[in-house]
Amino acid sequence: MMTAHIEIIPDPARTLQALRDIGYSLQSAVADLVDNAVSARAGVVSITFARRAGRASLVMRDDGAGMEHDDLVEAMRVGSRTEYDEGSLGKYGLGLKSASLSQARRLTVASRPSNGKTPYGLALDLAHVEKANRWEFEELDATRILNDERMANLWRRSGTCVVWEDMWALDTALGSASSDDAAGTIWGRALRDLQLHLAVTFHHFLAARDGVRPLKIIMNTDKIEPRDPFCRDEEHTLVLQAREFRMRDGGAPTKVVIRPYILPARSGSECFSSNAAWSAAKGLLSWNDSQGLYIYRNGRLIHSGGWLGIRAKDEHTKYARIGLFFDTSCDSLLRLSVNKAQVRLPSALEEFLRSNVVPQATAKAQQRYRGEKGAEKLPTAPPSPHGPPSPPSWVPRPVPASPQGCQIRIGRVADGRIWLVEYAGDGRVTAVLNQDHPFVRLALSGSGSGVAQSLLEAVVRVLATEEARTTDRRGRELLAEVRDALSEELRGLAEVYPTSPAVDRR
Repeated sequence: MMTAHIEIIPDPARTLQALRDIGYSLQSAVADLVDNAVSARAGVVSITFARRAGRASLVMRDDGAGMEHDDLVEAMRVGSRTEYDEGSLGKYGLGLKSASLSQARRLTVASRPSNGKTPYGLALDLAHVEKANRWEFEELDATRILNDERMANLWRRSGTCVVWEDMWALDTALGSASSDDAAGTIWGRALRDLQLHLAVTFHHFLAARDGVRPLKIIMNTDKIEPRDPFCRDEEHTLVLQAREFRMRDGGAPTKVVIRPYILPARSGSECFSSNAAWSAAKGLLSWNDSQGLYIYRNGRLIHSGGWLGIRAKDEHTKYARIGLFFDTSCDSLLRLSVNKAQVRLPSALEEFLRSNVVPQATAKAQQRYRGEKGAEKLPTAPPSPHGPPSPPSWVPRPVPASPQGCQIRIGRVADGRIWLVEYAGDGRVTAVLNQDHPFVRLALSGSGSGVAQSLLEAVVRVLATEEARTTDRRGRELLAEVRDALSEELRGLAEVYPTSPAVDRR
């Protein structure tokens, strides 16, 4: 008896809605577009963001090999059957569509192949798919493409142009701003964070290497310079012994290269070349969040910071960073999410790192941290001719008897922690809540509950008051570790907290 089969085609509108919620940020979505340009052997990638009439848009052009008609049609298929080269940055055939639709409701892709054929384009409009409930794309012929100045890179040579319109995610953030100045701040921060993300993610491609012409990424006329998370140009970066770990993918042997680094300290004899270099080295995260594993696939950074469950983050090990370098031969062992933002390591590799690499690196990092702290002399007031010298400045300042006397204000904290303590000359203590910390933004935005805001303020008042009263250095270090741990845990909580139902996610 033969088994019967029926074909059940996914609902187009609901499938596209699901693709939007895979988990892309603006940074990871744009990086996915750059992946495609790198795979097409582009030398120059130009990214232009614009705001007109309160609407944001993106145009990305590259000078890569381009695509012929059939190749572009396949590239726009959800789960395309594209055959990736050994050094390609793609993996699932979903990135172009899922990354784009996570940010915009209309996606246009036009391309001109290197064989001189005329350009061809396709546009996917969510409004049309939702109305027709069909996998239908709008075709753009050569005349229409060549009359669109956004696609000027296709007039004379090969390449691809991607256009995002109706960028709902960014428009929602801008529309929620309380004023034009606030919207301008959100816009500027989004572009600055994106520039930094691209500078770190593609630093291997942006830097000259082995005689290969470096990739050039230009964003709104600014050339993006490479940002090496291991700070190998710094004199006091410590390079530990590289290791190789061999695994088997089925019957084929594969390997991952492991390169540990210990970054310079902020002060002392083995410090960064400048305060600006120290500040830049932490990247988009705090120093504590930036320690840990940096995972690369074919030279592209896919994960930065944290220990992926191997150990906890610790103030004393914040200068340890370990690079793990994979290629496509490890793909089935490296469990990588569609948006390339989450990764799980093979258990055998985790155990090797836990036993043979991480302890040595963190021990060296602790030595550097202790050296930095030992170099920090406690400041004292100059000797008085009328009596003994004044006590060190860390002796407890006059503070209110109870945490209720500690003031709270909103501001920025340079190291990314959730709060810092300020002291006034009259003995008052103020806890500055970091307005850039995700949990603080959540608590104050209305998406979180009033209970969250009240609880946060109460905890901060108690700990800030205790810090002001603490007399010994070890006690202050312990309180700093508590602040680091809370900053990390509350950051993670904010990321998984459900967004307000009032936010339009169309």
